[in-house]
Amino acid sequence: AYNRSMDGEDLLPVEVAQALDRGGTVVTGNQRAARSLRIAFDRRNRTLHLDSWQPPALLAWDAWTAALWHDLLIQGHTSKMLLNRTQEHAVWQEILTSDTELRSLRSPDSLAEMAAEAWRLLCSYNGQGRLRGTAVSEDTRAFQRWALKFERRCKVDALLPQAQLEEALRVSIAAQHLTAETLPSVALVGFDAMTPAQLGL
Repeated sequence: AYNRSMDGEDLLPVEVAQALDRGGTVVTGNQRAARSLRIAFDRRNRTLHLDSWQPPALLAWDAWTAALWHDLLIQGHTSKMLLNRTQEHAVWQEILTSDTELRSLRSPDSLAEMAAEAWRLLCSYNGQGRLRGTAVSEDTRAFQRWALKFERRCKVDALLPQAQLEEALRVSIAAQHLTAETLPSVALVGFDAMTPAQLGL
């Protein structure tokens, strides 16, 4: 929740202002919260009669983790390409289109969206390793088959799905490719809850 002034305008929370003034990065739970805080930051600086200021280091979680990955790429610590949602959808759709056992009434396009969402949920809760023992129905066996092909394709082509980004960053921290010295301090704002993958990072 953000503070509001008497006229209903968003005010920048003191803790957020202090984190930004110290040179830290503020990471929000979603794009909307990041946008609201950026507007409040600009409003505060205008109220202080500043002529100019640097844009705040204020990012939604997805943008922050993607930026960390791109830094690792530039530094040569990885060569995996981070997939956006459209690219990932195309990989899933290709896998489903080539599946000779597929008997669904749904189109490969809509099934690709469902498979990508199921994969995101599975990765958010660190469940990929448990997938192999859960194929008890035709649907779960089909998803298991697709997921194994998806993992294989990503490995062969050096692709990184967004759903596995937190884990890849956690591994990079463990390998000391990302350290406290190379990262600014981070303040997390506006998270209702965090997934196990986020907590692991």
